Amino acid sequence: MRISVDSDRCVGAGQCVLSAPEVFDQDAEGLVTALTFAPDPGERDAVRQAVELCPSHAITVHDHGQGHSQGRDHDHGQGREDGRGHDGVVVDDG
Repeated sequence: MRISVDSDRCVGAGQCVLSAPEVFDQDAEGLVTALTFAPDPGERDAVRQAVELCPSHAITVHDHGQGHSQGRDHDHGQGREDGRGHDGVVVDDG
């Protein structure tokens, strides 16, 4: 699992830090920063929870061990051209 964060998209809600404090932090402006871009396997569930709870969808997970792609898309499979669901979250398991 690898993660990326988009501090330009972040609104500073802090849900990521509450969900996975070993992986995420907030800078002086309250915006998301990653403490690691390759979380330990034991942190996987916490990272996925952070992705689900992030109101601005500023976290992307790249999980290459599963062999398929999965994105959170609340419009029944109708994603945008950039590969993101309409809510902006990308979970890439492929």
